Amino acid sequence: FDKVASLSSDKEDDLVKDSRDLYLDYAQKALSTYEETKNPQDIDISLDKSYYEKLLLDAKALDLDTLIDFTRETIDLINLKSLLRVKSQGEDMETLEKTLIEGGFIEPIKFKEYFSYEINQLIGSLSNAKVGGYVKDSLKDDLDLDDNILALEKAIDSHMTDYTRDSKMITFGPEVLMNYVISKETEIKNLRILLVSKLNKLDKEFTLEKLRKSYV
Repeated sequence: FDKVASLSSDKEDDLVKDSRDLYLDYAQKALSTYEETKNPQDIDISLDKSYYEKLLLDAKALDLDTLIDFTRETIDLINLKSLLRVKSQGEDMETLEKTLIEGGFIEPIKFKEYFSYEINQLIGSLSNAKVGGYVKDSLKDDLDLDDNILALEKAIDSHMTDYTRDSKMITFGPEVLMNYVISKETEIKNLRILLVSKLNKLDKEFTLEKLRKSYV
């Protein structure tokens, strides 16, 4: 028993070391990018890309089709949010190219094509994508880019919550832990929204509109 426990401990130590080394590589990559450009925004861009690429690697390592699909869809939604943010800030195509993450169902080159699209064109072009429903429900042609970004952020949270709904009947496996984490994150976000709304004496209707979906 002691020998087995020792082997298990050694394996855990190796996993911790590998993860630590990988995260250190991500940090060094971000800092190296900053040294080249001297633009602090590039640190966030580099770390965000590394984060979602790591999520996809982990999903593939677990060999769960539902988790892989969920992660790829998340990458598509994040790339769409990056597109809207770059446009709202008046940045150029070069900035968009730096932010786009590989691995989603929608190739990064498509988002470059979407750069000149109006909101209604984006909705139409993404209608048949796996994330098309979230795009249609969140983006509105009569909203400005900043408000559409906020709406899309809420849709991204809804996408996470929908994953917990679809997986809630599973009683054993990584999905159980993911469901717990996502549910707790949603509860914390909703609590924060409620507290900020009370602090600023915001309307009840406005607060309810901002709350994220949750499944108990």
